[in-house]
Amino acid sequence: MTDDIRQTGRGFPSPKASGTILKKIKMGDVTALQCPQTGGLWFDVEDWERVQASPLNSLKKMMPTKTAPELDKHRGVCPKCGSTAQLIAVRDLILELSVGQCKVCNGRWVDGSTLLEYGNRKGGFLARLLGWFRR
Repeated sequence: MTDDIRQTGRGFPSPKASGTILKKIKMGDVTALQCPQTGGLWFDVEDWERVQASPLNSLKKMMPTKTAPELDKHRGVCPKCGSTAQLIAVRDLILELSVGQCKVCNGRWVDGSTLLEYGNRKGGFLARLLGWFRR
């Protein structure tokens, strides 16, 4: 996670919860910024690629204890670069979940409610496909 111009003396602002500062969390070699109000996570491109390579060892261990689904509906401004182009919704095919992606710096935002849903899933596409072949 690199320092950036959006980081103030207080930290990076949450893209979803106005006035809330993101808290840095680390799991192994992955660093993320988590919103204490919504449970959402922000990843730089490099950290997101590490999550994709080992989702069970990183993303599922970063599950939020608190979420705010009503705030997940808000389109946010990038906490890293401050892009006013806002975060665009994309589907991550490797992890099989929806994320917000910054058009400028390519960082990723995962809503807290999406994280909980992901953590409660019993296998993704690959697990379902393998299960189908085992029948």
